[in-house]
Amino acid sequence: MAAAEVLQHRSSPEDPQAQPGLDQLSRSNQSHANHDPVTTTRLVDDRSPVELPNSSIEPPIHPHRPSEYVNKSLLLPEPSADGALGFQVQEGASSARPAPEENRSNVEASQQHGDSQRRSALHQLSLIRSSFSALLSNFTFPSTVDFADSSTETSVRLDYTTNNRPIHEFEEQATRSLTQVDAVDIGDDEALRRERKALVNEIQGVLGQVDTHKLVLWQARHPPARHEEEQPIPSYVQALYYVEKTA
Repeated sequence: MAAAEVLQHRSSPEDPQAQPGLDQLSRSNQSHANHDPVTTTRLVDDRSPVELPNSSIEPPIHPHRPSEYVNKSLLLPEPSADGALGFQVQEGASSARPAPEENRSNVEASQQHGDSQRRSALHQLSLIRSSFSALLSNFTFPSTVDFADSSTETSVRLDYTTNNRPIHEFEEQATRSLTQVDAVDIGDDEALRRERKALVNEIQGVLGQVDTHKLVLWQARHPPARHEEEQPIPSYVQALYYVEKTA
């Protein structure tokens, strides 16, 4: 008898002997060993599938247990005790919102960075103000000033002479201080903006006083021709002109 007939005989519902025991199966295999080269073996565990070596017939699959021939990666995981499937979620796969503690830490770090930047800006402005104050305290307007021939009442120019050196050096360093003030990063801080503007006005005010003094000296040396319709020369200009003439 062939192996297929053995399986059909075992599974036929009309056969009163449809459920053979281990001894009956062994006797059936021995009786057909001389007529069929295919040998049928069965494991002691009745739940294990029948193995058919040297046969093209695949063993039956147990209905309650996946066979070793089934790709187990395609099967759903068995449910746990609470009925949930045993899927594993990889860490970092979810897009959960950050915890309140993390948000609070970010806010505190941002505030600390802003406070540090503000302190740095205040420190830089303070250094520039101190440097300019020292420059102003050491500056003395020279008693003798050499004007360029191209000077006019609206544009007074100084020659680059030894007498004019203190004025040129002071103006250059004061202009450098203005550049340093503009380079200070104040961000959107209104208090820092007012502080920087006050320092700029202070430096520009001193430079304006120097220009005014140069103009007064030039007018003292170049008094306008007197005409009846012209206003008299101011007394302070006449006094400066008299001082230079008598010096």
